[in-house]
Amino acid sequence: MEPVKKLGGRVWLVVAFAVWLSGCAAGSASHREFVAAPGVVTVGSRLAVMPLDNLTDYPNAGNIVAELLRTELYGQGLFTLSTGVTAEEALTVTSATDKRHDVLARARTLGAEYLLQGTVLEFGYRFGMHDRPVVGLSARLLRVADGTVLWAASESVVGSGLMDRSSVNQVAQQAVRRMVEGLKPLVAGNGQ
Repeated sequence: MEPVKKLGGRVWLVVAFAVWLSGCAAGSASHREFVAAPGVVTVGSRLAVMPLDNLTDYPNAGNIVAELLRTELYGQGLFTLSTGVTAEEALTVTSATDKRHDVLARARTLGAEYLLQGTVLEFGYRFGMHDRPVVGLSARLLRVADGTVLWAASESVVGSGLMDRSSVNQVAQQAVRRMVEGLKPLVAGNGQ
């Protein structure tokens, strides 16, 4: 009887270790979203995607995420993307109100009906027992004509760090993909 008890104890130890290990390998995500009204934007409307404000220490995180957003939006076919918005054209002003008006004016000069802008809140690695990629984003879709916010979302993703070695870019792509999925109800005629 004694060998069976020892074996049973080892089995539980192996099971406990496997559960702990699976927790180390899993990432996590948090998502919040607001949609003004479903179907208020038509498929193919012109959209300007501005470089996102970068509140992180990671150089060019705002430009990187803006490029990921453009790629995902292009792939979804929801909007016609306005071109010509680069990091050099991003406006730097002191007041949030001034910035909003300047960015809307820039979107108008590009012929955009809608503007996607936002902020990179976190972009890098969370160091600890296992380095994990982390990305935090917030974004807003505004109607250029009057500055009304039609959609807003925030996304935070923590990648895995032990078994699956995700990069910051992979985690950012996951966050962006999920954000763009949230735009679909806003766009009429998108096949949903």
